Amino acid sequence: MSSSKARHSETPSKNGKKKPSQQAAAALDGDIKPPVKVVKRDGRVVAFDIERIETAIKLCFQSIDRESGTPISDLAQQVVNIVSAKFEEPSVESIQDTVEMVLQANGEYEAAKSYILYRADHAKERSERPIPERVRTAFEESDIFFPTQLQKFQFYDKYSRFNYELGRRETWVETIDRAVSYLRELSEYRLPAESYERMRMSMLEMKAMTSMRLLAMAGPAARRNNICIYNCSYLPVDSIDSFVEALIISMCGCGVGYSVESQYVENFPRVRRQRNVAPIKYVVEDSAEGWAAALRIGLQTWFDGGDIQFDYSEIRPAGAPLRIKGGRASGPEPLRKMLDFTRTRILARQGSFLRSIEAHDIMCAVGSAAVSGGVRRTAMISLFDFDDHDMLMAKAGDFERHNSQRWNANNSAVWPSRPLNQIEISRYILNMAESGRGEPGIFNRISAVNSIPERRKNAVFGTNPCGEIILRPFEFCNLSIAIARPEDNLTTLKDKVEVATMIGTIQSMAT
Repeated sequence: MSSSKARHSETPSKNGKKKPSQQAAAALDGDIKPPVKVVKRDGRVVAFDIERIETAIKLCFQSIDRESGTPISDLAQQVVNIVSAKFEEPSVESIQDTVEMVLQANGEYEAAKSYILYRADHAKERSERPIPERVRTAFEESDIFFPTQLQKFQFYDKYSRFNYELGRRETWVETIDRAVSYLRELSEYRLPAESYERMRMSMLEMKAMTSMRLLAMAGPAARRNNICIYNCSYLPVDSIDSFVEALIISMCGCGVGYSVESQYVENFPRVRRQRNVAPIKYVVEDSAEGWAAALRIGLQTWFDGGDIQFDYSEIRPAGAPLRIKGGRASGPEPLRKMLDFTRTRILARQGSFLRSIEAHDIMCAVGSAAVSGGVRRTAMISLFDFDDHDMLMAKAGDFERHNSQRWNANNSAVWPSRPLNQIEISRYILNMAESGRGEPGIFNRISAVNSIPERRKNAVFGTNPCGEIILRPFEFCNLSIAIARPEDNLTTLKDKVEVATMIGTIQSMAT
């Protein structure tokens, strides 16, 4: 918490000093357990030790050559109480921020200033500290594979995982080795060593590549849930399971194409009227599967005429590091908003059936919940009947004032199997132009089916969020990449495609 925020909660005491902030007082009243671990700046996790806080505060007062008006141990305990209430696994920075806030809340402004200057000096020292030679060498060995600075930036920004054992981010070589190791594991080491080395060198030299999702998630995250190695998927919204599956898929960073065509949405049961019974209580588990389970029981309860009260206390706070998946936790708020929104939409249909627009809105809300560190994890496209007026107008006017969740999905109408006349086509294209957004788009399923082999024509295909590939219901897009360059010839292109095919075949074994 910043010092400006801390001052709002101060109240003067008789001696002119400030009492502890209301947040600290509330923390003192509660039964709060101190943290067990602390995340250091280099990513290492160490045991929490209150004596280190006491020592820092004591040195702070020694630097200004006076005693604290409040016992050092009391100040340290206030810091611990606030940190415990806000963070399950605090960082060094969050603890130091809290020390600043507690000093100011207790009227120790001179000490707080000294502590702020102390932190600034040490931050400067850290920035000027020489890089260890082994670290410099590791990064220099990887730099030779990046033709441009932009490529290097994209890698470190999007794909280089933090290695907690080394206390730093991965190099390009280390990332490729992690990905190839996972490919070996998936293929059960059945290929000759030369084949794996061929894949490794092609990836290092950016000639052929796994899916970029696999590059980011290979290892513990992919072992826990292999959905995260795929870029996109498709499913029809025909049951409660569709919403739950979409949440799990989205939280894995995989895009979701979905259909709210009447042939699917009409399968939902009638929403029973509320029976005015006491809501059941449900504790949400702190995992992607736990969030999905909460959504499932919420949907089942609301459709059945009951209500439910969720307990989010087990969910780690916003900003907590996600050690396996990578990034930072979003905290419980996105889930809370999504569940509240879903409840409102379903209860509005008591005694009736869910319409395509409500199914679409709930799917969009699911996409909103799948965030990490404030960044959306998923992309979506919604397919709907050509004559569905509600969906045609889903993004009309200033829809975002009351339905901002609809930004989470692109919308495309499924054109009917019958031929359209010139007037119908012109009217539709004009509506797209007048929207200023190019929506709703067009999904011509008949044309797509006519272009595929006979053996695949029985499935009712949808599309991935980009609209670049058709997918069967509940199918994932298995992407591997052959990277064409201006200097390529037939021989080099054949080699790249062959390696990409090997990679794609192995990836298909994940799920």
